Amino acid sequence: MIRDTEPSPPIFINSADMGEFVIIVDHAGNRVPASLHNLGLDPEHLKQHVGWDIGALSVARRVADRLKSPLIAQAYSRLVIDCNRLPGSAESILEVSEIYEIPGNYGLNSAERRLREETFLIPYHDIIENCLDTRARLGLETIILSIHSFTPVYNGVKRDMDIGILWGDDSRFSSIVLECLRDVLGEKRVAGNAPYQVDMEKDYTIPIHAEGRNIPYVEFEIRQDLIGDEKSIKYWADHIVEAVLAAKNIYDHKYGKK
Repeated sequence: MIRDTEPSPPIFINSADMGEFVIIVDHAGNRVPASLHNLGLDPEHLKQHVGWDIGALSVARRVADRLKSPLIAQAYSRLVIDCNRLPGSAESILEVSEIYEIPGNYGLNSAERRLREETFLIPYHDIIENCLDTRARLGLETIILSIHSFTPVYNGVKRDMDIGILWGDDSRFSSIVLECLRDVLGEKRVAGNAPYQVDMEKDYTIPIHAEGRNIPYVEFEIRQDLIGDEKSIKYWADHIVEAVLAAKNIYDHKYGKK
């Protein structure tokens, strides 16, 4: 499915760094393999939020560099297969996303779906698993930072928050990050579990890799119009770094180091 000239799905950056965090970007890229012919979409559509989380990888790269921690990201579009959805679920390979029909996803049989899982989803999550396994063997402390972005307007409704802090069943670390960011930016700019929240039944990354291993974590959702240039990317990455470092100090004092 992927030609020799095309990149592998997982992007593994700073792989040798041993900082205390692992940064994950599930929707980092909007690439579609040539064999899928843009899924029948206009290439311009793939540049929009429907195809990827705009700006998320750029923020994550700076966060990873500052924290001297590994970064794992998915290079291909969520429309090929959503690597933050459980394989086999209705949301994994969509025939319709937002207002767009996805012709290349119509009527896939079980073998075609399995091929996408084996080509894109499984290698990506294997990299995450192997990274976390290695860190556990070495006795390294780990906190997972998952970075996403969201549209400023959805279905005609304006989203006023600048950044959302998300969690599922385990809010230990995320709730501290929420308060640390609110102390700096103000309550109105920083939302808790909005515009989304971690879905423990349908999501993959946080339920499996973080909650499933009892690893503390936080998931960020940054409004896309706020991370459109290098200055704003630096602004948000630096705020995220300062917030998670402050939160880690509080977390260690409250719960004890892992």
